[in-house]
Amino acid sequence: VASVAIYEMVEVMDYTTAHIYSAIMVLISFLVLFAVYLFNHRHNRKFGGAS
Repeated sequence: VASVAIYEMVEVMDYTTAHIYSAIMVLISFLVLFAVYLFNHRHNRKFGGAS
């Protein structure tokens, strides 16, 4: 859905909004990856996962 919104903003030449949407998507992606990393790190410490 967000990628379609970015595409539409580029189509109407609203590059500022497209950049903002893109930055938000990148930020959310990094936050999700960081959360998964923390979950895996804590899970491995608690249950003695592989190194």
